Amino acid sequence: MANLDVRIKEMIGEDFATIATSNLDLFNAAVNEIADMLPNEVLLKYADNPADLSHSPTTWTSVEGAKVLLVMRLDSTGIDRECRAVSIQDFGKAKDSNSIYYSTEHSPVYCLTTDAGATVLDIAPVTTVSETAKIYQYTYSTISDLAVATVSYLPPELEQAIVLKASVNILQAYISDFVQDEEDHEMLSMIQTQIQTLGALFQVEMDRYTEQDKQPRGE
Repeated sequence: MANLDVRIKEMIGEDFATIATSNLDLFNAAVNEIADMLPNEVLLKYADNPADLSHSPTTWTSVEGAKVLLVMRLDSTGIDRECRAVSIQDFGKAKDSNSIYYSTEHSPVYCLTTDAGATVLDIAPVTTVSETAKIYQYTYSTISDLAVATVSYLPPELEQAIVLKASVNILQAYISDFVQDEEDHEMLSMIQTQIQTLGALFQVEMDRYTEQDKQPRGE
């Protein structure tokens, strides 16, 4: 299978890296936008190993650059219970034994809390030696070299969508510079038409994964 940079060249030309010097950032933006469009069920299928929480640590600090897909906590009988995401306000209620929103081992919750810009994931009830938790997450792309054939943690069937979206991003950045520096309106029109064509092809690819019923497609 051809590397991603080769496939982008086939879409928009050999000089794609020079017409947009931020091509790596634009590629990663395309990958992460696609990831955010996918149902969590699809991302879970390709997720990295989940993070484990026990009595130490009881909070997950690797939140930055990650999308939380699912949090599971063991109860005292060894059954996995899904933790429900709640707001910071409701998380306070979940820890109050006098509140009707008090969380139990059978109805655990989690919350992304922050302190001085540092975000962590907290679970209630707090994990213990035997009542542990697993955090399934998607780590956002930070690819630094396009001379690779695959993108980690995403379905291989989505590689064409990634190439198409990255190509659109690069051409859009090129247009921004082009409008400021050039006066060739015919060339500008051709590029805009190419963006529309690639965008339509991208949407066709994504429709398999983002239909109303949210069922994974083409796998």
